Amino acid sequence: MNGQSPVAPDEDEEVGHPELTLKGAGSVRRWLYNWLLNSEIEGNYFHFIERWIYFDTFIMFWVVVSVTAVVLESVESIHYVLNLEFIILDTIAVAIFSLEYLLRIYTVVESPNHKHALFGRVKYALTGNAIVDLLAVLPFFLEAFLHHLFDLRFLRVFRLLRLLKLTKYTGST
Repeated sequence: MNGQSPVAPDEDEEVGHPELTLKGAGSVRRWLYNWLLNSEIEGNYFHFIERWIYFDTFIMFWVVVSVTAVVLESVESIHYVLNLEFIILDTIAVAIFSLEYLLRIYTVVESPNHKHALFGRVKYALTGNAIVDLLAVLPFFLEAFLHHLFDLRFLRVFRLLRLLKLTKYTGST
C-alpha cells in the first residue's frame, strides 16, 4: 500500500465526471446547473443520497404519486377516509416541485444561452418546460393564499397538469 486509505480519494484527485465535482466547477451554482439542466453530461445523478437514485426518476416518481393521489381524491369514499394523507402528499409534492423549479431558475444563468442574470432567467421561465413546472405548483399556492377571497377548489383539477412534467423526461415529444 502507498499509505493512503483505499476508500478515501486523494485530495487533489477528482472523483466521477469533472463537470459534476465542485473542484474546478467554479461555484455551487455551476455544479447544480450541471446536475439539473446540463443533459450533455452523462451521469447527472443525485449524488447527495445514493449514486443509484437518479434525479429525473425521483421527480417522475413524485409526478406519478401526485397525479394518482389527485385521481383517488376525486372518489368521495376514498377522499373521506384519506383526506389528511392527500393533503400531506400534495404538500410534499409541491415542496419538491417548487424546489426543483426554483433551483432551475437559480442555476439557468450558467447555461450559455441564458447568461444574463435577469433576462436569462426570464427567457428560461418563458420556455415550455418552465411554464409546465410553474403550472404544476401554481394551483396549490393560489388556493393556499387566496382561498379567503374566492372559492378556488376548482383549481385542484389543474394539479393534473403535473402529468405534463413527464414530457421533459421522454424522447417522444
